[in-house]
Amino acid sequence: MVKTTTESVQCQRCGRKLRTPKAMELGYGRVCHSKYKAEKAKEEMDRNQMRLELDGVN
Repeated sequence: MVKTTTESVQCQRCGRKLRTPKAMELGYGRVCHSKYKAEKAKEEMDRNQMRLELDGVN
């Protein structure tokens, strides 16, 4: 008897089932990964903006 296991991997952002190996590796589906990258880029931009504003005060 051969036992098989089916591992269900879910998107870390929306919780949907991931179907492609790339999505499973990233932990996000295609759309959620794009949104995740955009959010991270905005956070980085905001941090840089704060640094510039603080540097201008000194």
